[in-house]
Amino acid sequence: MRITKQWLEKRNACQEGVEWFLNQKERDAVKVTKALVKDKHLDWAIWLLPRTMKYKQYVRFAIYSAEQCLPMWNKHNKQDTKVKEAIEAAKRCVKNPSKKNKEAAWSAARSAWSAWSAARSAARSAAWSAARSAWSAAESAELKKIIKFGIKILTENTGSKKEVNK
Repeated sequence: MRITKQWLEKRNACQEGVEWFLNQKERDAVKVTKALVKDKHLDWAIWLLPRTMKYKQYVRFAIYSAEQCLPMWNKHNKQDTKVKEAIEAAKRCVKNPSKKNKEAAWSAARSAWSAWSAARSAARSAAWSAARSAWSAAESAELKKIIKFGIKILTENTGSKKEVNK
């Protein structure tokens, strides 16, 4: 898939990201993602990937991403099953993307996102400087692993040449 300035603006990319994009030569989604990783813009790569995927691809990407975070989540939130419920709901959507399954998955995902965000903020504010560095390094390694999986999904032969997420 080819990325353009107009494509980014239509999807409300941040101005800094659009400027970065215009100052590099790549336009292919996979190559742009790899360039973002090289330039340490992991958050932008995570933003870009699902927007270049078809429905089942980005649901698989979301499932994989959540599963990577699940062990850390469970370590600190043993009683809270929101993330696991969101993963299971998303898996049902991959198998059967019915309206009911999609609504359940979105509801579970919003709940899990809120819980994860709160836990992440608490962990960061409670940590000392060294702990923050360790958290950041671990988070960066996980993001790179997730991005690598996203690139794998994008490069799979799906048998379709349609433009995604018009």
